[in-house]
Amino acid sequence: PMPADFLQAHGVNPWAGEKSLPLWIPDESMAAMSARSVAAAHANGLRLRPLADTLRDGMWWRGNNGGGAGLNDADERDLIAAWRARADG
Repeated sequence: PMPADFLQAHGVNPWAGEKSLPLWIPDESMAAMSARSVAAAHANGLRLRPLADTLRDGMWWRGNNGGGAGLNDADERDLIAAWRARADG
């Protein structure tokens, strides 16, 4: 995990679009969005799909119609290197 201020200082955008972390919302006022209980949905039959299926389909979306959302491999490597350099420095 990297703090929001570090990500933003390195040009990572929230939510969607170029050089973004999809579904990441650094605005603290939006924290409750991902903290909602799904108990009622489970009680009514919601079944979670395997994580491997979600990851596979997410990679398909990125490669086929993701509209440039996410970090490309080079940007991700650069970001990780900057984080490690900060921690080692």
